[in-house]
This record gives sequence, structure tokens and C-alpha cells, in this order.
Amino acid sequence: MLRTGDQPTVAYDASPPATETLTAPTVLDRVRSAKQAEARAARETLVACVDWAAIHSSDTIVGPSDTWHEQELPMGGEGAPAVAEFAVTELAAALGVSTASGRAFLSDAIELRYRLPRTYARLVAGEVLAWRARRIAHATLCLPPDGATWVDRQVAPFADSIGPVQLDRLIAQALAAFDPDQAEERRLASLPSRHVDIRLHDAATGLNALNSLNSLNGLVFVDATLDHADATALEDTIAQIAEQLRHAGSPDSLDERRATALGLLARGETHSPPGPPRPTTQHPHRRLRHHRRGRSRSTSTSTPTPSGSSTPPNGLKWSTAANLQR
Repeated sequence: MLRTGDQPTVAYDASPPATETLTAPTVLDRVRSAKQAEARAARETLVACVDWAAIHSSDTIVGPSDTWHEQELPMGGEGAPAVAEFAVTELAAALGVSTASGRAFLSDAIELRYRLPRTYARLVAGEVLAWRARRIAHATLCLPPDGATWVDRQVAPFADSIGPVQLDRLIAQALAAFDPDQAEERRLASLPSRHVDIRLHDAATGLNALNSLNSLNGLVFVDATLDHADATALEDTIAQIAEQLRHAGSPDSLDERRATALGLLARGETHSPPGPPRPTTQHPHRRLRHHRRGRSRSTSTSTPTPSGSSTPPNGLKWSTAANLQR
């Protein structure tokens, strides 16, 4: 019997594990088997959640909902069945997650089963991983029934490989086609997030070592989020000027010519033929090389369009930067 202060003695085997039967192929086989079992368990969990919702939906529970003393919780997108509140709590406990996380999990499962039947069929068949199916389901929650059906048709054949960018594009197309009012509301709500960040201050404050080092070489980090129409017009203009520079004999790479084009726009120029280096007032110790570094901080009140006119299309205001994290 252990007395107070005694520590149990545990014998550890310090000898290395037996390696006679360990080979690279057998270990990899074990890894594959474990991953397959993990994927199968995740799929079965998602399908079981669908069954749980089926026996706890407002359509299957006997009696009107006001006699349960429980609230009906909407699950999935428009048209999917509601589920009794107590069922969500019990399921979350079984999953070992919070009630909010359990509700999100159940909502994705219901979305798959009732609004994305083609994608759900591929999940059940083991052709799509559960996390991929859930990502698709979560993205379509905002769509009306017709929009979800359309996305399901587009996505199901590629559900095992579609990436988030392609999926977001499909959702945007579906919103524009099947719920233009919501698409416009989302667009207007996102406008305040537009910005242009020219990080001249990083070099002065030393907050970013990489940007400070770039600044010593005459380079400054530029980042922006623009309205789609503005970004499209800016992209077209930059691409046109970069091509003009190439035809003018610039030896720079495409990325360098695009950066030069942005600087030319800031100075109100549409193109710049090859010429001798020019000094810059911001960094007297540095001289500008042909179409590459440094740019004046002065801007023009109007920026030419790709066609060469000074008025933006449809009365849009020009922005002078784009997502240039290249």
C-alpha cells in the first residue's frame, strides 16, 4: 500500500521497438487504412445526423410544436425541415461539441440531404469526403431552393475536387441569377471594406522588417480591395500599359511591367517609352531605373480608360491600386 508521498514505480521499456517486421510499405499501408477509417467514420457521422434530424423534425414528432414546450429551430436553407430544439442539444452532446457547433453540423447535414441530393448521393457512396460535402452545404445555405438545385447540378460531378474559389464563384453566380436582391444587398454591404493601403509608413516605423528592407531598395508594399467593376477596369488598363511597355522594348518581366504601369497611372501617364533614368525627390540617393522602381507620390485627377478616354465607364470612379500581392 502506498503511503503519502510515495510514488508508484513504473517500468518503462527503453529498448528500441522491434523493426524486423517494420517496412516502409507496411507502415504506409497502416497510414492509408487509418485515413480510410477516419474518412468512413466522418461520413457515417454525417449520415447519422441526417437520420437524427429525420426522426426529430417538425413533421415527424407527434403533436403540434406548441405542446412540446420546445422551440423549432430552422435547419439548412430555405425549404429544409425544422428540428426540435432538444434534438440539437442532445446531438451536440453526442458529438462532444458545443450546442452552436452541433447546430451548425446538423444544419450542414440537412442541407446536403434535402437541398443537395446529388452531392449527398456521392457522399453516401463514399466518393466525396465529409468535410468537402459540408463545405459545399455551408456555402449554399444562403441560396433559394432553385439556386441550391442549380449549384448542386454544377458541383456534384466535381464535389471531390472543387476548391473554395471556384465554389464561391458558383455561389455568386447563383445569387445573381436566382436572388438578385440579396446579391445586391451583399454587394452594398461589402463596399465599406474597400481600401487602398500603400505602406510607406512601414519603413519609417520599422513595423515590418521585410517591407522596411524593400523600402531601402525603393520598393513599397501595396494592397487594396476594390469594387469588381473598378478592379476589372484597373486590370484591363494595367494589362494594356504593360503590353505597351513590352512592345516599346522594356526588358522587364511581366510583374515588373505591371508594377511600372501602376506607377504610370499614378502620374497620369498611359505609357512611357524607354528613356534615361530620372531622379526622384523622395529618395535623392537613389535613381530610377527604366520602368522599374520608385514612383512619384503625385496623382492625377483623371485616369485614362483602356480605350484611351479620360472618363471611366458608367461614371465609375477610378482607384489607383489593386490586389498587387504578387
